[in-house]
Amino acid sequence: MDLTFERYHDLALRFLSYRPRSEKEVIDYLKKKRIHESIIDRIIKSLKEKKFLNDIEFAEWWIEQRTGNRPKSFRIIKMELRNKGIGRDIVDGLSEKVDKNLDEKSALKLLDKHIKRFEKLSTKEVYRKLFQLLARRGFDFDLIKKVIDKRVSP
Repeated sequence: MDLTFERYHDLALRFLSYRPRSEKEVIDYLKKKRIHESIIDRIIKSLKEKKFLNDIEFAEWWIEQRTGNRPKSFRIIKMELRNKGIGRDIVDGLSEKVDKNLDEKSALKLLDKHIKRFEKLSTKEVYRKLFQLLARRGFDFDLIKKVIDKRVSP
């Protein structure tokens, strides 16, 4: 193998060392470094063969991350995956695997995390603030109403 390929291959590995990446993210990164298309193709092929690059595993990891610390709706997560170059077939396949109550669990987790900071406010104000919080995270109206009603007593 030539030195140019090795150098750029190492660059891609270093980029992958921080967190998992989608194939598109790696390609975009290498293009930003002005690397020739043929070398990028070889690097991507090599990374896939060595199992450093796998869009399905990346998508699963992304979903796990996005439903953990800062919960978001699955609709937003799917949009993020599409923006990261994950194919519609992969996203749809993972949608079938994902727990049907994921959005509700994520919304409740988010509510439980934030509800204490609104203790001194009126019920109406708490409802409004929690509604805004969940709406910003991409949850739909019916779900927001349902989970707030579970946690906020009138």
